[in-house]
Amino acid sequence: MTLLRRVKHTIRPSLVIHHNSNTHPICTRNMSNEDNSPPPVVLDNGTGYVKCGFASAEESPPIVFPSCVGRRVVRFEEALHNSSLSSSPNNSLVVVGQDCIDNRQNYEVSYPIKNGIVTSWPDMILVWEHAIYDELKLTREEIGKRTILLTEAPQNPIKNREKMVEIMFTHFGFKGVFVHVQAVLTLYSQGLMTGLVLDSGDGVSHVVPVIDGFTKRQATKRLDIAGRTVTERLIELLGRRGYAVGRTNDVDSIREMKESVCFVAKERKRWLRLARETTACAESYELPDGRRIKVESERFMAPEIMFEPSLVGVESVGVSELVFECVQECDMDSRMTMYENIVLSGGSTTFPGFGERLKKDLIDLYKERILKSDPNANVEKFVNRVNVETPADRKYSVFVGGSVLANIMKDNDKFWVTRQEYEKLGITKALRKCEGTFHE
Repeated sequence: MTLLRRVKHTIRPSLVIHHNSNTHPICTRNMSNEDNSPPPVVLDNGTGYVKCGFASAEESPPIVFPSCVGRRVVRFEEALHNSSLSSSPNNSLVVVGQDCIDNRQNYEVSYPIKNGIVTSWPDMILVWEHAIYDELKLTREEIGKRTILLTEAPQNPIKNREKMVEIMFTHFGFKGVFVHVQAVLTLYSQGLMTGLVLDSGDGVSHVVPVIDGFTKRQATKRLDIAGRTVTERLIELLGRRGYAVGRTNDVDSIREMKESVCFVAKERKRWLRLARETTACAESYELPDGRRIKVESERFMAPEIMFEPSLVGVESVGVSELVFECVQECDMDSRMTMYENIVLSGGSTTFPGFGERLKKDLIDLYKERILKSDPNANVEKFVNRVNVETPADRKYSVFVGGSVLANIMKDNDKFWVTRQEYEKLGITKALRKCEGTFHE
């Protein structure tokens, strides 16, 4: 079954299962056969990367670029002897995305999104301008004819959501806007309406229960450890062994090394013993400048902080226990459904062994806390029902789910918050359409 058919099959039941069919956006589908509108823009805003593209019925990959802004560092001598700076791209006063990373030695780099929440709106506008004007090549006239679907992190402040929509109308001039929770879009990409999403990107990890297309905010869990923290931990561990890799220019090289050689150990103690007594986990890695690094226990001890945050001084349980707690806070009738539909999302869940470790930890926690370590208890039934989905494209699951949903809804005016509604009702009332994606 194609992704488009899976998503259509998924959202059709919402016509009857949602108790408030007047507010849930999927329940207001227009069955018109008109197909004249240009494809909506889909913009997935991440802490580390922005994924953007046009809505499509296919699983087309998005355009991806770093979510950062660089402002040129102008030394006093340069400012004194040069009345005007060079107009070449590498000497621009402000750059966004990959140019910022490639020339970071010349720029002061800032990230407008911190732990999933926008903290600098001027920089965020620069990132969106880069996505819409430079990457998608849209003109002002084309923007006025299009709608845009934006994604937001769980527990995103309402004021932030209002600001996002306001900017899309007043600064860019889109015809319509919708803001959707990332976890729900992840499930849509898998053809599901109910399940539990573990989303871990660059800046933050979330565990989000979704029931019939609604997220449960009160049961949502958050951990401020994700890909960037793992990279910093890898740099720290390598530094302890004498490798000088803490320079600014090394960060991206170490991130690439992390993505290439790191993995999650199913049994940490066993792998630590192997690392001490053998060369089973040793691997050599060459940096772009020619230096070679021998990576040993760091390969699995860097990602281990996601499962044991106390290793870096964070007072929180790890992702496995957050998943367990989240399920236990759901209604009794839906708990087993959650265990059967755990979906991984985000680049920091792509470490080899991540899904296996999560399942093992959940079984151990169930034995200890539910079965009270009873040796006579039958745990096999639970083991057989726990299912951790590890989609191959989970780096882009949110974008893919949003892309197909926006394509289905592109001609349905009742789905989108329109510019007319924004101007007539005000931002707070107009955004009530988006409230159908979560329960407080």
